[in-house]
Amino acid sequence: MRFLKGDLLVLLIVALPAGVAAQTPTNQASAWREDLRTLSENLVRFHPNAFHKTPQSDFENAVSALDQRIPLLADTDVAVEFSRIAALIGDAHTNVYLAQAPGLRRYPLRLRWFSDGLFVTDATPGVAAALGRQLRKINGVDIGDVMDRIRGIISHENSQWLRHVAEDYLVIPEVLYNARIVDYSGAARFEFGDEAGGTVAIDILPLQSLSGVEWIRHPSPDDVPAPLYLRDPGLDYWVRYLSASRTVFFKYNVCRESPGLPMSEVFAQIFNLVDTRTIDRLIVDMRGNGGGNSSLLRPLISGLQVRAINGRFNAATQLYGIIDSGSFSAAVDNAATIRVVSGTLVGEPTGGKPNGYGEVLNSGSTLRTRKAGISARECCRSSPANRRRAF
Repeated sequence: MRFLKGDLLVLLIVALPAGVAAQTPTNQASAWREDLRTLSENLVRFHPNAFHKTPQSDFENAVSALDQRIPLLADTDVAVEFSRIAALIGDAHTNVYLAQAPGLRRYPLRLRWFSDGLFVTDATPGVAAALGRQLRKINGVDIGDVMDRIRGIISHENSQWLRHVAEDYLVIPEVLYNARIVDYSGAARFEFGDEAGGTVAIDILPLQSLSGVEWIRHPSPDDVPAPLYLRDPGLDYWVRYLSASRTVFFKYNVCRESPGLPMSEVFAQIFNLVDTRTIDRLIVDMRGNGGGNSSLLRPLISGLQVRAINGRFNAATQLYGIIDSGSFSAAVDNAATIRVVSGTLVGEPTGGKPNGYGEVLNSGSTLRTRKAGISARECCRSSPANRRRAF
């Protein structure tokens, strides 16, 4: 079917009855209020500089206002408001992360920011018409205005992390409801650009759960193989030797030790390749690495430094780190280390700052959302004078 520029195609998609037409106030207001008290007290108690962004009076007023409103809110809306309270602290590690909160519904879409906008990379069969299209509006609100409205819900320190987390939050109807973009049913009209410059509008209701749904990817892996760095996303890390380019490629998805494959074994593979092959470059790819334990990479860096002393490796010409907006926390630490040893960083600005707050503690409360992450100390990954918001 051919569409003329400016035409509007409307597809009515009923993904699943949402089952909720109106907001039902919580029946556990006392418990939520106790959680709010614990969260707000622990934010102030444990964070090394809780009011570096938001004045204490503004923070306390926000907590008090939410305490008064809790009996009028649904459980899910209270959860979103908790995320707003945590975001007032002003560092990305201090958060109530809604993408892992129970009870929140989802639209059957997966989104990804690219340089030219926000696109649908995956969808369920019922909304497959959205695949590969740029998301421009939700319920008539331009995506830029949508981002402005949810900004206060997302703990972030730069625009990269804001957009990275928004990929998850924009498909949570409770977030959009809190931002006054959808009503509590979650029914939403998503408007996308089409190939002819027109608009395709799809009316979507949220799913109660994404468990067991069938996903369709764009482009199809049968037509366009996934790029190397997106292969084996379920593995914490893996390594391959690319003989054609004489490259050792180390994909580092998560900064944690994998029970099935000790990090020491992977580093042994890398050292064996460096020692026995002609290597033009060693790439540590940290795209999408949300962090963990930054110290796990140290044996690799130390081993490469020993080989540099022995003349078998030159970090300045052979060591590369790849980063993007999903590189955060410990991955930013590791990127800083690669730079310190004269390696080269390439890619996109990171979601984390070179210097900021970290060493996350969990709040002692048993929040109905999840435990809140609270930064416990200030972290310097480069010169203390470095005020940049990303690598």
